[in-house]
Amino acid sequence: MATRTSYPVIYVSDQPETVNSTTHGTQAIIGEDTYDMALYDAFTAVCTVHPTPTGTSPTLDIAIQTGNDGTNWGALTSIAQFTTAAATNYIQVPVDASVGSAPKTFGKYIRFMATVGGTSTPTYSITLSFHPKG
Repeated sequence: MATRTSYPVIYVSDQPETVNSTTHGTQAIIGEDTYDMALYDAFTAVCTVHPTPTGTSPTLDIAIQTGNDGTNWGALTSIAQFTTAAATNYIQVPVDASVGSAPKTFGKYIRFMATVGGTSTPTYSITLSFHPKG
């Protein structure tokens, strides 16, 4: 089995970023628009919610999308949904990550999309990073 090289952690949001339906609408890009993944063949994405979110029945979904041109995007995978508690969730993504029953590989670029749900202005404070491997 080949050994993968670990690269430095890439912080999408190294300081807590506030995500809510008022500021971001129902869906928003988190961090930079795109991250160039040409050197990497796997990564672990980590999202931390701190402190406890506000609002009534809040939910936060972090989707990871992929594309080859930085313009056209498709679903790759997502981090487990956050609800009413502070938490850290992560997902490991190999080259042959599966979405549903169709095998997918990630393209040259990835991006992170946040979708906030709930009522009474649900608000989350998050940090998001990914740990690439090549």
